[in-house]
Amino acid sequence: MGIGPDRTTAQRGRGWGRTIKGLVAVAVLVLAATACEGVVADRINEQRTAQGRSELPVAAYLTEATRAHSSAMCTAGQAQPSPDPSVTYGGETAVALDELVGSAPLDPALTDPGQRNAAATNAVWAQWQGDPSLVDARWNEMGVGEVTCPDGRLYLSAALRENPSMPASGRYVTPVHPAAQVQVLSGLRYGQAVNHQGVLVDLVLDLYVPPVGPVAERPLIVMVHGGGFSGGTRANLATTAREYARRGFVAASIDYRLRPNETLEEQLVAASAAIDDAMESVRWLKSQAATYGIDTDRIALLGTSAGGAIALGVAVAEDPTPGGPLAAFSPRIAAGVSTGAHLTPGLSIIDLQPTDSPVMMFHYDQDTSRFRAPWDYAYRTCAAIHAAGNICDSIRLPGEGHTVSLSPTGPWYQPEIGPFLWHHLGLDPEA
Repeated sequence: MGIGPDRTTAQRGRGWGRTIKGLVAVAVLVLAATACEGVVADRINEQRTAQGRSELPVAAYLTEATRAHSSAMCTAGQAQPSPDPSVTYGGETAVALDELVGSAPLDPALTDPGQRNAAATNAVWAQWQGDPSLVDARWNEMGVGEVTCPDGRLYLSAALRENPSMPASGRYVTPVHPAAQVQVLSGLRYGQAVNHQGVLVDLVLDLYVPPVGPVAERPLIVMVHGGGFSGGTRANLATTAREYARRGFVAASIDYRLRPNETLEEQLVAASAAIDDAMESVRWLKSQAATYGIDTDRIALLGTSAGGAIALGVAVAEDPTPGGPLAAFSPRIAAGVSTGAHLTPGLSIIDLQPTDSPVMMFHYDQDTSRFRAPWDYAYRTCAAIHAAGNICDSIRLPGEGHTVSLSPTGPWYQPEIGPFLWHHLGLDPEA
């Protein structure tokens, strides 16, 4: 089990390597250095500190998005706010967003490019410095992006973001039921499928059902084990599933078809079959919602290693076998969380859509599994999801490792996983 940095480091790490569709356009239009972006960020934090507010880390994804918007203003020839900041800066989960934009002429009398940019930046800052949004206590991150434009002007954008949060304790956060009160239903068959040897096999899961809470329908967490698509079992995540149930979730841990896979082609075949099985488990669980008290609109898949790839696949891929006895029940989920996984080798065959389910990815700089995927390669999955108009929250972990704990008892639940689920599952301690 890999354990990442503390919360402060994690917040800084979330933005590393992020990208958006407009990045290519930004690279073409930026004609001078953008050192003044850091100056503006420092000035924002100076104002916040003077008002007793916390300083804001600079998120690379927001910086890239602000540069893209500044380049769009350059193309339009005027400083104008985004029609909808949630779209412009919507590649990652946010509760609220605000944006400041401005423009100033680049003085041709200043022959030094740095001095010329600094003077224009100062002119824009003079327009911004009294804006009350800069010192709003709710913001968690910011981005600043400038573009020097062929029209002889500098365009500058700043984005301020409030990230999701959740209570420090209570239902869905800390245990509300003793472990003994969680009912465990083992070996429930959710479907059948033909394995790689041509044999029809049962697909089974274990279900962890807490006592009835404030309402009859509870959110569902589906755990998906790892093992390189060739090993592992649902028992691997039994403890994690039980901990989610203790917090008021209905939880499941599933098995899926396994097969030997040495080549990339074999891995893609194995992954496709496993994603298909996980989708079938979602269909079956929805069909049993009344029996087990499941809210079918609040389902999340959480997976480690190969299970993480399965969780991502269920979130963004089309169902390869949409028929069958459970065809009336959609495999769509509300959110997916992965660690030590990505979909990069299969992106060419996945039709990503803005209506896909939001995902969160944890990945180390250098993965230590047999696939050895570096961060930049794995991040292409998140970049493609962003480019399709969907949400992908990426947490980059420094150094070498493979997976982090997805358990609500682990170090990543309070700072990242829990708030992500709280937001996308619409959690409420009374529901």
